[in-house]
Amino acid sequence: MISQRIFVLIFLSVFSSSTASARQKVRNFDYNLCEVRDLPVSVPSSELGQPFLSNLFISSKLKDSFGMVTFKNLFGSPIEAIELVLEYQGENGQVVVQLPYVGLTPSVKQIFPLLMPSEYKTNLKRRVTVGSSVELTTEGFVVVPQCPSKARAIALKVQFSDGKSQTWTSPNWHVKPLLKYFPADLEFPRGIGTTTRLLIRAEITPQGKVAGMELIQGNAPENVGALLAALKEWDFHPARVNGEAVTSDVVLLVRFNRLERQREKMWDLVLPEDLPIPLSVVDLVQDPSAPTKWKLWYGRRPGGTRLE
Repeated sequence: MISQRIFVLIFLSVFSSSTASARQKVRNFDYNLCEVRDLPVSVPSSELGQPFLSNLFISSKLKDSFGMVTFKNLFGSPIEAIELVLEYQGENGQVVVQLPYVGLTPSVKQIFPLLMPSEYKTNLKRRVTVGSSVELTTEGFVVVPQCPSKARAIALKVQFSDGKSQTWTSPNWHVKPLLKYFPADLEFPRGIGTTTRLLIRAEITPQGKVAGMELIQGNAPENVGALLAALKEWDFHPARVNGEAVTSDVVLLVRFNRLERQREKMWDLVLPEDLPIPLSVVDLVQDPSAPTKWKLWYGRRPGGTRLE
């Protein structure tokens, strides 16, 4: 298992206030599946100009994706809040992953309605004055096997100091489901057999519930029914098209980390060969004191966490 010290260092390297230092630490530990800088970014309206001065995208073996953009205020008023949804694409325009960026000053933190939920928000210490720029960072829990080659801003919303706001979106813009809540623990009375990993596609309703599941890869364990029943208790923020909730699906890699697997040094990392497509990783970790009990982890967060 990765030591707690390394885990803390990696976390601090990503979210350090010094961006240069953060990049160096991430690079030194070589925990990146993918790292790409300064992708070309298209905007939803020509009137926006080009507000993106720089950007960074990292997909990590710690089962998360990290993004950073430098946004310049090209408007005529200071900005108190920014919401940006970047869609990262491959060479042929296929969607690799989406990441929402949110930056809020304390004065609007509770009253700025978001276009979509976000797992991470940047706290702006002060408003973004006209002509100045700000770094926005974000984290998401879809990991990708290869780097994107370009990005597209599919939604941008800003609120100015006078209370007025403005929104730009691409035609038929859509966002994927986002996990909202999951139970912490599972129990398999007769063990889990020899299964080590399953690739599952789950259908998510407009109400954010799991309507059905399909086993894409792997052999179903003896107690797969208990696993699928537990997954049906998960809650999602549903996918949206033009802001309206729609039916969609997510792909999950479910890994069973038995006691013997936990003794392996790097058991809790995800490797390129684990990722046939962009997906989220779910780890079930066997309890040493009660082998029929399993702790559920989503991404690199512990089970039982409400992500709202």
